[in-house]
Amino acid sequence: MLLFPTKQKLTKSFTGKKIAKKNDNKIVNLKFGNFCVIANENSFITNFQIEAIRRVLRRTFKKRHQIFFRIFPFLPITKKPNETRLGRGKGKVKYWSYVVRKGEIIVEIRSAHRQIILQKSKTIQKNFQ
Repeated sequence: MLLFPTKQKLTKSFTGKKIAKKNDNKIVNLKFGNFCVIANENSFITNFQIEAIRRVLRRTFKKRHQIFFRIFPFLPITKKPNETRLGRGKGKVKYWSYVVRKGEIIVEIRSAHRQIILQKSKTIQKNFQ
């Protein structure tokens, strides 16, 4: 279940400038859940990484808890094949990405069991370090 836009006006776009490092202290506003995963730094996150996060969370929390993603990859990243000569236009879309800012909420989790979430979050942290 990889995420990517079904329809888009322009399939290939500019990736834009590099992510500026700003010290933005955002206020956390939970919309769907009780707990959240927050980004520590600015970066790009791909649709493959989002899928990996979803699988780990689903595997650990099972069906007891609801998982809500607040991000969606909409930026196409292109790559030309190796050993091709110059010219012949832009390469094909290799993957989709999303620009994550520091302090932005990535995932929200809705649960009634606070202790279970805190125990499971320690095991999840080991996977992503």
